[in-house]
Amino acid sequence: CVQSAVINLENGKQFTIEAENLADKNIYVQSITLNGKDYHNSFIRHEDIVNGGKLIFNMGPKPNKELNLIPPYSMSNKE
Repeated sequence: CVQSAVINLENGKQFTIEAENLADKNIYVQSITLNGKDYHNSFIRHEDIVNGGKLIFNMGPKPNKELNLIPPYSMSNKE
C-alpha cells in the first residue's frame, strides 16, 4: 500500500497525495480534503495540481454512503 506520494512540479511547487488510516481493512474513502478544505469532486483539476498543495483521503473499513462525490461534468450531463 502506498500511503503518500509527492509530485514535484516544474514551477517548483509540490502536490502531495496522502491516504490517512490506510490499512488492509481500511480500503474505503471516508472523506477527502484539498489544502485543508472538504473536497467533494470525484476528479482532480489540472489547475489544483499545478498550484501545489495536499490532497488527503481519509480511509475507513466501510463505504461512506453519504460522501456523494460530484462526477466530472462530461459524465454528469449524459442524455
